[in-house]
Amino acid sequence: MEIVSEFSEFRALSSETEITHIVRFEMHVEIIIQGVVQGVGYRFFTIQKAREYGITGYVENLPDGSVLVVAEGKKGILQDFIKELRIGPPSARVTKVDVKFSRTEKGYKNFSVKF
Repeated sequence: MEIVSEFSEFRALSSETEITHIVRFEMHVEIIIQGVVQGVGYRFFTIQKAREYGITGYVENLPDGSVLVVAEGKKGILQDFIKELRIGPPSARVTKVDVKFSRTEKGYKNFSVKF
């Protein structure tokens, strides 16, 4: 069996059966960050980190004072990104992070602030 990696796909090619299996590694995650996370540069921090990691999606302040991050990328990269979000910028104080992974991609092209 030959393994070929192409962009965000993993292909396993079997010369015996000539069957191609495609498994996508892209994941969708919704993250709610609670604590002192509004008015402290948290959205700007999130955009910087998302661009560093090559993640797409958006960040937005919620009416209850929390921040919502919707992101897509490879699971391992998303997990590293979430570690950064648990810390946040120096002026933030993160008290709780809820994370929900799914395989339902929305196909975001970049990472932005949603108002």
